Amino acid sequence: MLIDTGEEDVEVYMKLLKSGVKPLDYLVLSHTHSDHAGGAVDILKKVGVKHLVMGASLMSDPLYKNVVQIAKDNHTPITWLSKGDVLNLSFGLRIECLGPELKELKSDDELNDNSIVLLMTYGDIDLLFTGDLEKKGEENLLQISKLKTVEILKVPHHGSENAAANKLLERVKPQTAIIQVGPNLYGHPNRAIIDLYENAGVRVYRTDRQGAITVNIQKDYYEVIPFIDINN
Repeated sequence: MLIDTGEEDVEVYMKLLKSGVKPLDYLVLSHTHSDHAGGAVDILKKVGVKHLVMGASLMSDPLYKNVVQIAKDNHTPITWLSKGDVLNLSFGLRIECLGPELKELKSDDELNDNSIVLLMTYGDIDLLFTGDLEKKGEENLLQISKLKTVEILKVPHHGSENAAANKLLERVKPQTAIIQVGPNLYGHPNRAIIDLYENAGVRVYRTDRQGAITVNIQKDYYEVIPFIDINN
């Protein structure tokens, strides 16, 4: 399963092919901003996808239209996830959609806060994937009774400044936080967000400094291996 693809020029499809992944079992797009779904077209065309998973969408978005059309042309089934839906996959892997409700969005401004939020559980290990949630999206997430403590949190919206971040941290109490971010003009990740997690004793990993972050998960423990160990 691949959750989001990055921009088109990242060429994730090449990494998948080199790893012997063809086709991909599941491609999940949290939302269709290009930094999360720009590489979906190449993956659908060059790697192949058995199941495409999407959620609340802006149907006028050209990238959305292109991805859906290619999936249809390739006879790739599309699963539309909504709050409460569950995917039970191989080896006891369980993925629950915590939000949002499936709906058609009206503007690009709604995409971030309507990112698919996934709670992934394998044995005793829980991971929370939050897409690009901002303040409103995080506040909505905090209203969900099934939101619980997790071992690993994919920090929302590349670690951008967010007034609801402290409440989310208090609720999920992660041991490990991973910030997926590259060079950008927005100042991501925000220093205050990093300090918030570190002051709470959370181990913070960030892809802009440490490269690919590998997480090896067994049913009762996990290991995080950054491509670059900045502590040595």
